[in-house]
Amino acid sequence: MTEVQQSKATAIDFTSFSNIIDGKLTNTASTRTAVNPATNEPLFPCPVSTPDDVDAAIKAARIAFKSWKKTSVEHRKQQLLAFSAALLAHKAEFVKLLTTEQGKPVSILRVWREFRDTQC
Repeated sequence: MTEVQQSKATAIDFTSFSNIIDGKLTNTASTRTAVNPATNEPLFPCPVSTPDDVDAAIKAARIAFKSWKKTSVEHRKQQLLAFSAALLAHKAEFVKLLTTEQGKPVSILRVWREFRDTQC
């Protein structure tokens, strides 16, 4: 199964969030809960990173970059295209998440997109 096929087969849980550091899910000491501005209902807890969390992420990124910078441009291109395809495979889930966070109906998003597309 390709990465894209796997991403289509796996649903994303947009009710539980973690940081990903060095390829591993990590929790934080505290979280913040947003509120849907349209309903005033609390949403889901999201991690609040500390300076130590950020330092750990930077350290892991620097280590990962040592091997990534040695990969070919074609390999990088394929990885980015696979990531893009995975995002698009979950487009409806992202639309639902973003409109819930912003308190806007999906119809507003569609109108904005149509407006944007006519301006280019």
